[in-house]
Amino acid sequence: MAQLKPFQAKHWLALLTVLFVIVLIAHLAIIASAAGQFSIKKTAVTAAFTTRMVELPTVVPVVQKTPDLVSPQKQPPKVVKPKPAPKPSPVLAPKSAPAWLPAPVETAAATLAPLLAPEIAPPPEPPPPAPEEASTPMAESVQPTPTPTPTPSPATAEAGLPAPAFTALRSGRHTYKVIVSKKGNPIQGEARLTWQQDGEKYALELSISAPIEVLNYKSSGTLTTQGLMPLDFYDKTVFKSTVAAHFVYAQNKITFSTTPNETGLIPGAQDRNSILMQIAGLLAADPARYTPGTTFSIQIVNAREADPWLFTVNEPETLNLETGSQIAWRLTRNPRREFDRKIELWFAPAMNYLPVRYRQTESNGDYQDMAWRSTQVLPNALMR
Repeated sequence: MAQLKPFQAKHWLALLTVLFVIVLIAHLAIIASAAGQFSIKKTAVTAAFTTRMVELPTVVPVVQKTPDLVSPQKQPPKVVKPKPAPKPSPVLAPKSAPAWLPAPVETAAATLAPLLAPEIAPPPEPPPPAPEEASTPMAESVQPTPTPTPTPSPATAEAGLPAPAFTALRSGRHTYKVIVSKKGNPIQGEARLTWQQDGEKYALELSISAPIEVLNYKSSGTLTTQGLMPLDFYDKTVFKSTVAAHFVYAQNKITFSTTPNETGLIPGAQDRNSILMQIAGLLAADPARYTPGTTFSIQIVNAREADPWLFTVNEPETLNLETGSQIAWRLTRNPRREFDRKIELWFAPAMNYLPVRYRQTESNGDYQDMAWRSTQVLPNALMR
């Protein structure tokens, strides 16, 4: 290889130096340009971080975050700023409820009050009755008996006891042996007591046939929970025409076919015929009510007059009937005046308190005595 001459060597050295300087300046320019670009970008990022909305209530405490996590484009206002809670509705939660709007708590307490103890939720006051109910007496709204409405007997009112219970005996035809004594001469005959009832009405007939006395009593009326309510009573003897008495409950009076005079109707009144089945039904319904020594008064009506009879319950007795012995309760009505009759009635518990004996003694000693013989069961219906 040929060696360079001194002049040529210097020439190449100068050229390399120039190239080195040019390359160095170019690198410095590139470095300066890169430094300037980095400074502008950093300033822009810092400005964006400085001006973000930090006053929003839902933003978590400020924590140093990288620029890409705090970019405003990634935090929409709807997510950062929730809507305020709605105000309470004045209809659902009024400060003072109007009169027509019941409080839910009070309504629930009123509904559950009957199921809770009194000290936890006392029962509410009952609502006032409707105008049409307020004017109706309570007795009429709960009265179980058919029209006309019965009322307690005088004995019940005087003793302050509840109204007596009554159980009607089933229908049947009962025969009796009769002894009629006139002026000390007893004569035997026969009697028949026919009792019919259909649960609402009744018919009762007593026929007595003896050589010296023939009579016929008829009674009809309605059944109630407190006993018989006679409407008509008829009395027929062999030598006299029929006479009658009528019960007018709407006017609280009794009228007679033989006289224009009227008599006041006492609640629980019975006629000479119906008294037999009335007492039988009272004893059958509540025998414990009529212990020995008990007394009660019933107005008794015949075809010409009405008079209160006072009955006394006596100790049970044993009767020797044709079919055998029977224990029976004896009730007596003692005379109050000079010519009053003495009435004795016997009712057998073993026969559902059927009247098994009836004795009527006059003030002169004459008497009429009936003793039970047999019974024929009849359907519970009124046979015309």
